[in-house]
Amino acid sequence: MTSTARPLHDPSRLCALGCAMAISLLVATGCKGEGEDTRECNVHADCASAVCRPDGTCEPITIDDAGQETSLDTGPDETDAHEVTDTPEELPPSDGDSPGCKPNGDGTITAAEMPLGPGFNAMFRVSKGVSGFSSEPDCSSGTCLWDLLDLGGVTTDEPSATFALDQKWFAGIKGFENATYTSRLTDFKLTFGGLSVCDQVQYGVFEVNPSGLFMLGIVSEYAADGTALVYDKPVPLIVFPFHVGTSWTIDTVARGKLCNSIFDYAISQTYTSTVDKLGNVKTPYGTFESVLRINTLMERHLGVGVTATKAVTHTYVTECFGTIAVAVSNEGVSSPEFSGASEVRRLANLP
Repeated sequence: MTSTARPLHDPSRLCALGCAMAISLLVATGCKGEGEDTRECNVHADCASAVCRPDGTCEPITIDDAGQETSLDTGPDETDAHEVTDTPEELPPSDGDSPGCKPNGDGTITAAEMPLGPGFNAMFRVSKGVSGFSSEPDCSSGTCLWDLLDLGGVTTDEPSATFALDQKWFAGIKGFENATYTSRLTDFKLTFGGLSVCDQVQYGVFEVNPSGLFMLGIVSEYAADGTALVYDKPVPLIVFPFHVGTSWTIDTVARGKLCNSIFDYAISQTYTSTVDKLGNVKTPYGTFESVLRINTLMERHLGVGVTATKAVTHTYVTECFGTIAVAVSNEGVSSPEFSGASEVRRLANLP
């Protein structure tokens, strides 16, 4: 029992929710490397039309027959279409006549203002073991600001992508019938007596519906690695619409195999989320305005082979871009604000 209890006590397990929510919703061709001067914009505020396309160009403003200024989405050009075909998964078809997502900065994010699904790619700057991190924003100017540019810790750039479940080994697992996409969560490692007994990449399985974004379970990348945990009640990561004051909670149990365990696990957890702050966020990609922070407390309850613990995840979400940053507390934290972070990831430019 000692060997099977360890992975659930490993703080890397606590990153699962944070990593899942950190999936950016940008097209693979959307971000160019830092230092390139070909981008016209980074965020919507850079454009007169208030719409910065994922390829770094502003949506143009045209004059309609009534003499009113309107923005016009001309759709991707031939170069964009060629680049899209090189992404890991085929992107959802786009309607060239669609006006696209236009942020209105009203402090409420609806389903229409948060694109979700398979075929999105992004780059995140990830810092781990950030001892000097403080989740408290600087509100001295009257507008709260989180500066997530230079944080210290061990920092790397990591790609993130969302994939359809087609032909994945776990596509037919009971509980995943309504799954929309899957995405990599973390590298999971377990040692016992100095020997590696489990080393695998774990993926989250998600459902998107008009009510929100839900995590259905966690699986290993390959069937032979033997992890398939399914929540008996899907975990609501985001609910629509949401604004400061919106809150939700769920009691759920993740059931199934972990690292080819002989017996099924039954991991009881409670997730309590509150949208608690609105402000601006500095990331390597740019500064985002009117960002909502979702404050989530995860409590894992004592069980057979499972230790009790808790952790807090802060997810920063903005209109039309979706999740732009995530900060995960150290294990054992339950207060809304925290010092020190096990992991902070924020949006960066694709190379």
